[in-house]
Amino acid sequence: MVLLGCGIDFSTRYDRIEENRVRPLAFVYDNNGLAEASPGDSVWCTVYFAGEQVNTIDFSITSSLIINRFGRDTFADTVSLDRYLIPETYMEFFGGETDSVKFRFIVPAEIIRNHFARYQDIGSLFPPSVSDTVVPKTLRDIKPSEIIDVIELLTAGEISSESVSNPFNIATYDTDIQNIVTFLPMLLQVFTVNIKIFALVNNHYLTESTFSVRYNSRLAGIIPAIPVNHNPSIDWIRCCRVKSNKLLFDPIKDSALIDTVYELYPGCDTIQIDTGYRYFLAADTLQFIDSCFSITDSAMSRQPERFSCEWFFQNSGTSQDMSVDSLVSLGVNFTGSSIEITPPVDTRLRRVNIWLVMYDSFLGERLRPVGFSLKGVRCIFSYSDEYVKKYRK
Repeated sequence: MVLLGCGIDFSTRYDRIEENRVRPLAFVYDNNGLAEASPGDSVWCTVYFAGEQVNTIDFSITSSLIINRFGRDTFADTVSLDRYLIPETYMEFFGGETDSVKFRFIVPAEIIRNHFARYQDIGSLFPPSVSDTVVPKTLRDIKPSEIIDVIELLTAGEISSESVSNPFNIATYDTDIQNIVTFLPMLLQVFTVNIKIFALVNNHYLTESTFSVRYNSRLAGIIPAIPVNHNPSIDWIRCCRVKSNKLLFDPIKDSALIDTVYELYPGCDTIQIDTGYRYFLAADTLQFIDSCFSITDSAMSRQPERFSCEWFFQNSGTSQDMSVDSLVSLGVNFTGSSIEITPPVDTRLRRVNIWLVMYDSFLGERLRPVGFSLKGVRCIFSYSDEYVKKYRK
């Protein structure tokens, strides 16, 4: 997830975009639709900003990230992104409501092997709560380098997950390969490392993002039980005009309460503002849902991921004599997929920009890559005579 560095003043509301400061919205990583990569893969990264126009941006990267037992990370060095950047892929898109930078970088081929080179056995890498049914005792004394050898031989096609013997001799190792293959879905959670990318914007704003590297994407085609994580895709964004006093609104369960639906994406309907109604923004994704394993689940059962939404807004075309309190605001995001939008009482406001950041999550999977999707839309308002009369100054 996107984290902001210290020393940056937030606006009075986190979800309100203001023109006098840069707001990072999301880092979206795309490896042929996946939100993750294996060592040696090339990955597209798109970084989105709103608010103050981006004029300059400098990227740096660290591939030596270490997570301690309290969940905090440290890193030994930070280098310019140029070291991993694929030439002629860097693009800047500045000057609109949404500024963005897009580039493609190479994941270091030895990042996982180098990270675990100092460990003598994998048993020390698991928390005490992990049961023997998740990782049996026969595997806990194996060196991480041996398991990485097995993984790389599998991905290279030099051994088959269906035909491995037990035990099987690889190089100088006498390793229980069948057990390794059987428990790979859990083992791969341990053999996950993070890359962190930093962006210094306009020589003042610092933002950072963490990207997970693991072997899953390379193994999923060989072993169907290996989970991967796709980026979500936003299928539609709508504004629903509702006659109801309910605190929460679900566009599916509460469809009977809907008076009018305005299509914001795809589409660009003008929202008719009138008295006696409430207005809710809603979104959905219709793509398939990825499933995952919890490292503490002794049954090793796959469970579905969840989607969450963050909504941002920016009042557009305002003047100095417009009070912020008289313009658009968003309610509290209780349900994730929908949120109330309060229309302006200053009917001179005709447009508000809305950004939706959708991301997935799964509780219990160690260092799971997070999939992101972002969509920006414009809400155009028109007002009924009764509404204008009610709030005319």
